[in-house]
Amino acid sequence: MSTKIGHFEILSELWKSPTSTVYKANDPESGQTIALKAIQLSAFGESAAALEQALLAEAESTKVLSSPNITNVNGAVVIEGQFCAAMEYIQGNSIATMLARKEGFSIWDLLDIGRQLCSGLEHAKSHSMVHYSLEPSKIMCGWDGTTKILGYGVSGVGNFVQHVSEGVPSILYYMSPEQVLGDVTDGRSNLFSLGAMFYEMVTERKAFDREDAETLRQSILDSTPVPPLHMNPKVHPLLSDLIMKALAKDPAQRYQSGRELLDDLEKCKEARDRKSTRLN
Repeated sequence: MSTKIGHFEILSELWKSPTSTVYKANDPESGQTIALKAIQLSAFGESAAALEQALLAEAESTKVLSSPNITNVNGAVVIEGQFCAAMEYIQGNSIATMLARKEGFSIWDLLDIGRQLCSGLEHAKSHSMVHYSLEPSKIMCGWDGTTKILGYGVSGVGNFVQHVSEGVPSILYYMSPEQVLGDVTDGRSNLFSLGAMFYEMVTERKAFDREDAETLRQSILDSTPVPPLHMNPKVHPLLSDLIMKALAKDPAQRYQSGRELLDDLEKCKEARDRKSTRLN
């Protein structure tokens, strides 16, 4: 691995997918340790130029975001065919890492993570912004207890995954039906993605899981996941119902705001406290 990308000094590799890599890097210009996301534009074929322009525009538009639960892009530039975005480096673990380790999540974990995620999502929503590639690897639980959403500013890559010819993009497992169809999306699309993550957090299985991209898309559009309660009998019925509502195909049938989802999540915790049994 090269020790530099442009002027950035690469320290280590944090995460890798078929289309992008996230590095821990040093920015000599600011003197800070950062997370550097490098997206291989060539992986998107003829759509590479359109993706580059979309990401540059998104990176600029998200500068208005100011939330303790959102990690902003501090700068974006194209270097040798890679779209490079410099972001805050966070010490902690992503939801993806915790899922891979099968650490398990309690109702208190879901409530704490959900509260902070919804705060960030609602802040972005107030600026008419949607995250187009929300998935477990984009949710970082810092060692200081802060949960942050990564990728605002470069999330538009999610709208171009249909142009990736190899493998199943990890983003696709958590996409809403309207995003799969290429329709207009709003904050309810992100709540669908959150529901898909919650499903996996309590069942250790993906809500939609197929071996190739096309059948996965069809599954998201046409199939209904088995309720979490039937996958894990320790899941409380109220929590199972909450997740299934978040995963409704029709946005009008989902939670209409993060606040509404959190209210029901609080009820799940209260039910758990009354019965003194685990929800998951």
